[in-house]
Amino acid sequence: MTPEEIQQIRLSMGVTQERFAALLGTTLTTVNRWENGRFKPSRLYIKEIQNLRKKHELHLRRREEPKHT
Repeated sequence: MTPEEIQQIRLSMGVTQERFAALLGTTLTTVNRWENGRFKPSRLYIKEIQNLRKKHELHLRRREEPKHT
């Protein structure tokens, strides 16, 4: 996962690096280093980032679905 992909996922969720870190159970410094390419996330964090993205996309789809009354 590239630094650009990580940043794009975070921005698409509309959250700060600090909030993204909290959602992943890591630190702001770590997320900043991932996005700046200084460090790469472990496989565990890559999986967590992918899960967060999926949950966010699901949430957006649910909000966009027409309500049946």
